[in-house]
Formats: sequence, structure tokens, C-alpha cells
Amino acid sequence: MDYSATIKVPADPQVVSHAIRREMHLWWSTRVEMKEDGATVRFNNSHVTFAFDPMDPALKMTWPCTKAHMIIEDVPDTEEWEGTSLIWDISASVTGSEITLTHKGLNNDLQCLEVCSRGWDHFFVGSLHKHLSGKTPTPETST
Repeated sequence: MDYSATIKVPADPQVVSHAIRREMHLWWSTRVEMKEDGATVRFNNSHVTFAFDPMDPALKMTWPCTKAHMIIEDVPDTEEWEGTSLIWDISASVTGSEITLTHKGLNNDLQCLEVCSRGWDHFFVGSLHKHLSGKTPTPETST
């Protein structure tokens, strides 16, 4: 089963979509290189590159990982994330928005499953939730 988590935030779906795609530097990593058709996110000595489809609707985005170089202790395959995808589903709720992140391909087939799932729990469930709830997010800040 792929990693998947859902959070509820007191923010409008359009605000959520903007924060996910254009404010990664505030909640995921302070070292994000944005391009119109994608982004590279750097943390510690690792980096991953995602492609953005400009035809994706704002509330349902799929980002294929096109390049990965993950330095994770006890995980020899630094390119494990290549070919996986982040799927963002955003819907309006009574109190704001509900966001589901599915990391398609992050499952028992990947050696980094445990550490990467903990990472998503921190950055998605924790930091993005804080960012969209008016609290202080906790992005990766290593240089």
C-alpha cells in the first residue's frame, strides 16, 4: 500500500493549492528551485525533482518524480523515488479544506519506506498543516 495521509486545515482550497505548489520553501524545504514545469527540493545532501503538468486542475495535482538522489542511511539505492508520484487531492470542507497526499510508489517495494513515511508525517501532516493553520511550519533548513 502506498503512503497516504489526510489533513484538515482552516484554509480555502485555492489557498491550499497555492501553498502546496508555490510555497514549498515555507513548509517543506528552504532550498526549493522552482520552475514553471516543476521543482527541485533539496534537503540535507539529497534532492528530488518533480514535473508539474500545467493542465492539472488546481485541486488535483500529480507530480511525477523525474530525478532523485536520496542519501539515506542503510538505503543503497539513491534513485528510489524516481518513477514515483505525489498525488495531491484538495477538497472544500465545512471548516476549510481537506488535503490528501498519496505518494504513489512509496510502499514496501522501497527500502526507504519507514524513513520517508516519517518524513511525510513531519512535512505534510505536521509542517504543511501548521503553515495552513497560521502556526509556524518546520521546513528542512540544512544547507
